[in-house]
Amino acid sequence: MDNIAENERPVGSGSSDAGLPAARPTQAGENIVPSKSPPQKPVFPFSGSIGASPVLPASGKIGGEISPVIPAKLFHPWQARLQSGKKEGALAGRHQGGMTPFGYRRDYDPLQKRFVLKINPAEAPVVRYIFDGYLKLKSLEKLAVKLESTNVRTRHGNLWSRPALGFLLANEIYLGKIKYGEIKTRGQHQPMIAPVIFNLAQKLKKVNRKNNRV
Repeated sequence: MDNIAENERPVGSGSSDAGLPAARPTQAGENIVPSKSPPQKPVFPFSGSIGASPVLPASGKIGGEISPVIPAKLFHPWQARLQSGKKEGALAGRHQGGMTPFGYRRDYDPLQKRFVLKINPAEAPVVRYIFDGYLKLKSLEKLAVKLESTNVRTRHGNLWSRPALGFLLANEIYLGKIKYGEIKTRGQHQPMIAPVIFNLAQKLKKVNRKNNRV
């Protein structure tokens, strides 16, 4: 075994070649072309389609662990335009809320080419009845019982709850005002409750909260 030539010794028989795959003997003058490893599939840092742009971390290199903080107005520019449009609409006295307030409805105005608030003839008497009933009964709980006994329901046919009644009584929309964030101005819609009645209801609510009465 000691007489075996060095170039004839099988690859892997020595300690320095342990674990390596066997290679065929090379011929004199043969050019060896190193084998190329198979191409790896690109790894994207999100579960999207192949070819989508990866999210770059703060370092600007793919594969980082920290993602950049992108302002919402840059990531969704339409949100800034929508917010600006709502503020302009509120300043012009147009209601910007999602749900139409109880007692009103949205009608299309062909002159303004948009929907505007109009008094709902089926719900407006209920709003006035709630304000008058609260000033007479001086309690949201008694008012809710009274509405249930007279079968006066919400727009969706539910019973009036104390929180719902309290929200309605505090809504300045019935004074003909528009409130959107920090903006408060006179609305284009018709008011439903006289200021003296609205203010008396707010004073009564304040007294009831102070005395822990519902």
